Amino acid sequence: MGRLLPVLCALSLAVATAGVARADLDPGSSAWNGTNRFAQIVREESGGLRNPRTLDLGTLTSADAVVLLGPEVPLPVDDLVRFVRRGGQLVVADDFGSSEPLLARFGVGRRPVDAARAPRVRDEPALLVAVRTGSHPLADGVPALLTNRPAAWVHPRLSPVFTVGDDPLVLVGLVDAGRVVALADPSVFTNAMMQLGGNRRFAANLVRFVAEGEPRRVVYVVDPNTRFVGHFEGGRTGTGRERVEDILRRIARTRLPEPALRVLAACLAAVSLLLVSGLLARRPVPRLPWLAPGVRHDDHDARARIAAAEALAALGARRPPSARRRAPTLAELRSNAAAIGRTLGRARTGAPPTP
Repeated sequence: MGRLLPVLCALSLAVATAGVARADLDPGSSAWNGTNRFAQIVREESGGLRNPRTLDLGTLTSADAVVLLGPEVPLPVDDLVRFVRRGGQLVVADDFGSSEPLLARFGVGRRPVDAARAPRVRDEPALLVAVRTGSHPLADGVPALLTNRPAAWVHPRLSPVFTVGDDPLVLVGLVDAGRVVALADPSVFTNAMMQLGGNRRFAANLVRFVAEGEPRRVVYVVDPNTRFVGHFEGGRTGTGRERVEDILRRIARTRLPEPALRVLAACLAAVSLLLVSGLLARRPVPRLPWLAPGVRHDDHDARARIAAAEALAALGARRPPSARRRAPTLAELRSNAAAIGRTLGRARTGAPPTP
């Protein structure tokens, strides 16, 4: 309890001002609502800390990690989604900031916490206690977290790592090659909160979790004062479709005169036609197993037998018992098809089948 008293004294200011001012979540600040203690953990547990005033998204790689602390400005949603899909690690620590459109792309929604059903400290409605719900690397050695006016992040299929009452506080999900951690309260990382052993251990677990690898990932801590410029390109990783989309986006962002754009469009159309033609040329011609082994697939008569045999197979014709049986002639196939047609016709009219 002796350790908790300084925290409560510091947080009394936050409660009086309706929570932590996100503009003060500064990794360089030692004030009660700064985050320089969290920044020190990042330096110790990762491949390095970056806290740029302006983050050029073009400098990010899929081997990096990004921590968003209480964002207030509109986020570059498409770039951050691409960053995660290519293998980047993203932490969104936000309660009522601007991250909702970003997390919505991952199926995560925001809702208020039912504070009446949550445990609290000394009957203070703002200081709610989050408890772990099971075994997870983020919860290792952390029985509970102290929060200050949190929100809740919800997902239809993800089980929360920590909950405030019945409301999820921490979610973790895999997205293609990357990973997203959603924490519904950035004040967990403030200097006042980091005086508590549980919050401090959670911060260390989180940094180790997103920085794991050899070498350990560089962690970009993005506070509310950080601006975004540029676009995440991501190199040549990802699917072919994503690489094509990246190329087209770069072309769209290039300022070219109209004649050059027309030439470029014609070149792209020509390349597309060549690719399609190549795919069609390599498309294999289906060969049924009972065709004679020496039949050429570019022979017109063989193609006709293939088409007729496939039609019979679709009508229920049985495969010959021996794979060595000679290839049926066109006359035989036509006769069989006619017989099947007569049988079907009689079945429709109700006439008895011929013996």
